[in-house]
Amino acid sequence: MRISVTGCTGTFGAALVRRLLADPANDRVVGIARNEHALAALAAAFAEAPALKLMIGDVRDRDRLTRAFWGCEAVIHAAALKRVDISAYNPDEVRKTNVEGSANVIAAAVSAGVGKVLMLSSDKAVEPASGNVYGASKTQMEAEAIASNAWAYPRGTKIACTRWGNVAGSRGSAILAFLDCAARKEPPTVTDQACTRFWLSVETATAFALEALREMRGGEIMIPIQPSGKVIDVARWMTTAAHVFVRGF
Repeated sequence: MRISVTGCTGTFGAALVRRLLADPANDRVVGIARNEHALAALAAAFAEAPALKLMIGDVRDRDRLTRAFWGCEAVIHAAALKRVDISAYNPDEVRKTNVEGSANVIAAAVSAGVGKVLMLSSDKAVEPASGNVYGASKTQMEAEAIASNAWAYPRGTKIACTRWGNVAGSRGSAILAFLDCAARKEPPTVTDQACTRFWLSVETATAFALEALREMRGGEIMIPIQPSGKVIDVARWMTTAAHVFVRGF
């Protein structure tokens, strides 16, 4: 298969690239990201993989995406601004990347004749709380992606979404924040002790994305089965695992 991955230097994107390159059936894997240093590191990590083609590109640039997608049979769209805290103060930038950028991915895929587009969403898209700009952007992205089948499908492009919770250990993950607190021997910050989150590994996430890509018919929001746990319990476990006594636990 010839496949393109946006956001290929992120935690999920890089893991997906690794998984795709491990399958000899994938003879062309096009990775797109805007960080040249991260792209160089990815290129060095897979220097012996001739199938990998890396391109500097931003999802805000539709023309660049169209060029990157030429000859590809599928696109997995993983690029996004995802930090909830930073998003709250930069809603215009989040809209440009997560909503308008996602629309660019779909339009570019249709122009390039791509058969399938899988959009990565988040459980935060479900009834996003007031002020959760990231969640709201993913809600809008999902709505536009699913609706776009009305005009994309007749042109030969099917679009579907996946939606899941926390990828454990991903960049910006609460787990990394808890470990950082443990290293400083400080109690982790948990704003609501009743809060629960869905958790899955990056390996599970990449496997599910590829399964969703194979099975999609266009217009679905595909959700894996994920274990749920209290954030406070995860915080306790991480600090205990780090052999740090946290006052108040």
